[in-house]
Amino acid sequence: MSATQAVSRGISHPSARHGALRLAFELRGGRTVLTEQYGHAPLRVMRPIGHPSGAALVYLLSPTGGVLQGDRYEVSIRVGAGARALFTTQAATKVYGMDGEGASQAIRIHVESDGLLEYLPDPIILYADSDFRQEVDITLDAGARMIYQEIVMPGRIARGERLAFRRFSARLTARDAEGVLLHENAVLSRGDGLDALGGLDGFTCWGSWYGLGLGPMDDGLWGLCAERMPAGDSSAVGGMTRLARRGIAARMLAHTSGEIERTFARTARDVYESALGIEPIELRKY
Repeated sequence: MSATQAVSRGISHPSARHGALRLAFELRGGRTVLTEQYGHAPLRVMRPIGHPSGAALVYLLSPTGGVLQGDRYEVSIRVGAGARALFTTQAATKVYGMDGEGASQAIRIHVESDGLLEYLPDPIILYADSDFRQEVDITLDAGARMIYQEIVMPGRIARGERLAFRRFSARLTARDAEGVLLHENAVLSRGDGLDALGGLDGFTCWGSWYGLGLGPMDDGLWGLCAERMPAGDSSAVGGMTRLARRGIAARMLAHTSGEIERTFARTARDVYESALGIEPIELRKY
């Protein structure tokens, strides 16, 4: 039976994996500790790393090398009151080519009062013929804060593979104590004119960075952050905007994911001390 026939009959691809990851962090004795950990292959995490700030750092492992046809991943992260956690990946998320059904990832995040989660994965790489759907739901209690980053490479650039994926869809919804704070839903398909003006406009990678639940930023710092985003040249273009309440959003297009990562890391350094009252954690990746 072909993969297409299997999908039409509601049968998962024989190699499909249904991974699950559940993490919970709590503040105990002035330090954040991982109090709940459940992982079902292929989703595993390294032992948490304690940071001098009291935060806990967790790295997602990828023992299977990437996302395959029919894979379904579910990730749940809860950060308790007053706790601080940083979640990242050991390497980029590779989404391989698929000849039938796609793959998906659902991420559910809950940050309790005065907690902070930094969700900073490495880029998603969309191989030729890949089909990947990601849904992210974020709930912030009163006083909760979150930094969220997403960077996408549409192909293996070194091999000349670009915009050859079948489909990529990404939905992000964030809610705070007052209701919906942010909602985005993007569906990109091969042949949709992504490379034209109004799309990627000739650039190779794209990325988004969000600071949610932030404290007030004075106009001087806001102006500095906005000015440091690339205004548009041959290498990159980007911009920033304030959200309706207690937050900012930044977007970038560039020819390399590294350029976006470095810019977002610089944005974090500018924002953290003023809007969060803390120093950013240096991951030494950029």
